[in-house]
Amino acid sequence: MRGCAGRPGRRSGFRGAGAPPRRDRGLHSFAGTGGGHGPGRLARRLPGPDAAHSLFLDGDLRAWSQPLGSGRGRPAACPCGCGAGGDRVSAFFIGDVALDEYYTAERWPGPADKGIVSELPAEIGGSIANAAVVHASLGGETEFISLLNDSALSRRLIVDLCANGVGVAHILTDPTIAESRNLIFLVGGEHVVLTVEMGEQPMWLRTETLAALRSPGFLYLTLYRARRLRCRTGGEVLAQAQLLADLRAHGRRAVFDLDVGGCVEADLPYLAGAEVVIFNQVGFRASFGHDDISRIGDWMRAAKIAWVVRTMAADGAEASNGQEIVRGRGYPVEVVDVTGAGDTFGGTLTWCLSRGQSFADALDFSVAAASRSVTIHGPRGGKAKVEDVHRWREAASPAVAVLSEAPSPKTD
Repeated sequence: MRGCAGRPGRRSGFRGAGAPPRRDRGLHSFAGTGGGHGPGRLARRLPGPDAAHSLFLDGDLRAWSQPLGSGRGRPAACPCGCGAGGDRVSAFFIGDVALDEYYTAERWPGPADKGIVSELPAEIGGSIANAAVVHASLGGETEFISLLNDSALSRRLIVDLCANGVGVAHILTDPTIAESRNLIFLVGGEHVVLTVEMGEQPMWLRTETLAALRSPGFLYLTLYRARRLRCRTGGEVLAQAQLLADLRAHGRRAVFDLDVGGCVEADLPYLAGAEVVIFNQVGFRASFGHDDISRIGDWMRAAKIAWVVRTMAADGAEASNGQEIVRGRGYPVEVVDVTGAGDTFGGTLTWCLSRGQSFADALDFSVAAASRSVTIHGPRGGKAKVEDVHRWREAASPAVAVLSEAPSPKTD
């Protein structure tokens, strides 16, 4: 989820609406550039399967490039009885990492027009990568999966993830796809975001990645990525919704970030059984045709979705489990940059839930983290330690309203 519209100086909470649909992008793997212990050394390329190749580390960080279950700690015991697991819970984030190139302009040119822009320093971002960095900064066991080319920019993006405590052993590569870049124009107090098209190639997960995913924990992703997932196992191909169902059976709980795009009926097989589905205001209305979260209980029960969250910009966020509605009120702040605020919310919420917090407490803390993030420039403004968010929240702490409501008689 990516907040891409905001007015600097406006008193507001975090912004989750106003962005274009985020087609976070994404056959082979970076066999590791570390798992959160510094950048390390990127070594030579070796030929890989299917005429592609992989990158790997030599030397000091090789051990940290291994998947979970192969030296980085064992997750909790798998409920399916397959014998996988241990005592640590991981969160996998599947999505985009990109270079965000910033420009300012006095006006946005129209058709057949010209304009002058001023270049600002570029920042490493990408919606799902931002969420992963936030999760890792809070102390979460964090793994990241994306599909990148093998350029110097891709290496730079991966090294940055490593430096931010995010595991990268499962990143995939395809040398034919475009560079991962976003062009962000600051015009008249608003953000205009243009994303370089990278295609919709299938993302073939390695068997060791599937093994790591087949353990209890969380999976943070978008519908755009879910539709592209594939894996060969035991002579068969697991793909798309079927693959997600397999991971769910092994205790992997999905958190879907639907942002402004929302969902349609054809997406329900992917969302079925999800732990959390996050919409912002635009995406919620696009999906349901209204703004009333109390009216979607039947839809949630039919899809067996545990919680639906609707972020509400300056007003905070609200969530429903089909019977109870939890509201986290927004924080009045001076907005500096809204980029990545929604990503901060999603990454923080995932961390809170992995810690076993109640949904009310998780929502409150996540709204605080996202509100704090808009007071800092850059897509990674939400990167913080737990105590940083606690200190910020204690300065002005709104109460969370928890309302138990009977299912609405209105049609979902």
